[in-house]
Amino acid sequence: MEHTSNRTLTQVCDIMSVFACAQADTVREYVHVLPKDRIDEIKRLGSEMLEMIQGLKQEAAATESALSDPAFVAFKAQLLAKPKRVRKSRKVAA
Repeated sequence: MEHTSNRTLTQVCDIMSVFACAQADTVREYVHVLPKDRIDEIKRLGSEMLEMIQGLKQEAAATESALSDPAFVAFKAQLLAKPKRVRKSRKVAA
């Protein structure tokens, strides 16, 4: 697996879908070895996993557009701004 901590969620979904497809290709190579019920179960799980990745990718795209909203960016900048230093004497007086 690639190191994904510094990637966006959409990029991680793309990476995961590539790995899911590679896993499916690996299973196709060994179809003659596995029993039919096991192959059906693997196909079902693989398709469910791919559906989850696609759904998460759509949610990530919606979230990323909300995170780039100018009002949210300004609010986030205020939260990350360094707070002004308050002297102890003013804290005690308050």
